[in-house]
Amino acid sequence: MAARRVARSAIDWAKYSKIVMEHDRQQFENFRSLCQQPLLSISALPEKLPDIDWNYYKEKIAGFYNISEFETKVCSFEVE
Repeated sequence: MAARRVARSAIDWAKYSKIVMEHDRQQFENFRSLCQQPLLSISALPEKLPDIDWNYYKEKIAGFYNISEFETKVCSFEVE
């Protein structure tokens, strides 16, 4: 989902590369690489997060926290 949003707002680097003056080319390339680092980081993430093994936490943390309540809250949380 995040990758689709990033792709929609992608910059046409080839277009801007044509209009950059030769003496500004190095600064442009540095700027472009800085802008592309977050995109590469986001695209390296999986599309869907792995499922949480709630039984594992219920066994390990029994008596300290109410894992069932936390599970309900986490499952109901949505990011738009």
